[in-house]
Amino acid sequence: MKSAGDAATMSEAVAVSSHNTASRTWSDVSNLIKNQIRIAKWVNTDSEEPHTTFISRHVLESIWRGNGQPEVSPFLLLRTTCDWHDIELKPFEKRTLLLLSALVYYDFNPENPLLGDQKCTLRNDGLSVPGLSAPIRDSDMPLPSEKIKAIFGNINLDFKDGQYKFCPAVLHNKEGTGFFHFPEGTRLPFEYQINEEKRHGWYGQVSKVRIKTGYFKQSSFDRRVSHLYWHVEHY
Repeated sequence: MKSAGDAATMSEAVAVSSHNTASRTWSDVSNLIKNQIRIAKWVNTDSEEPHTTFISRHVLESIWRGNGQPEVSPFLLLRTTCDWHDIELKPFEKRTLLLLSALVYYDFNPENPLLGDQKCTLRNDGLSVPGLSAPIRDSDMPLPSEKIKAIFGNINLDFKDGQYKFCPAVLHNKEGTGFFHFPEGTRLPFEYQINEEKRHGWYGQVSKVRIKTGYFKQSSFDRRVSHLYWHVEHY
């Protein structure tokens, strides 16, 4: 069952799609995407640790595909609005889904007046940004300050801090040790078991967390499993 917010957003999508190409603007499409991301199901929004909140890839894929209504998908609207007709869905989802979702959410404009006559262009190999020799992709996230400035024309602090919500770390358990090291600020793909009683371990409190298998990489792993459960110690 769709909520009132869902219905309103989809009505907005139909309204936007009914416009002809000439009347459709970047603001129309970006606002549609931002609104759908806002009402989407975020992980840990009810957690006592809000700094761990993130949105998963499969939710973003559904949003860009139109939540079951491909004829009004933001992806198709994006192609026509920005004249990015050459981009295809599969390369987009593989290389720039997280990046563009985060950029749009934090007020990205491909024709940013701060960049002068140059503009950012989405291609199948990534986002082409004036002044940068190589396109930017999901794999480049979290973006350093110099790339953020190249895209926005300044250091967009909302994006700089908020981008972590769109790119939780993937756990590469190469040696099977269960120990990982990440840069400060990194979001971990932990879905906390809020009703589970916390226990105490050698170093501090222990929480039981759930991890979708898409965020866990290990050579010997049964791909039929949808989730893993882990006990995490809080130092």
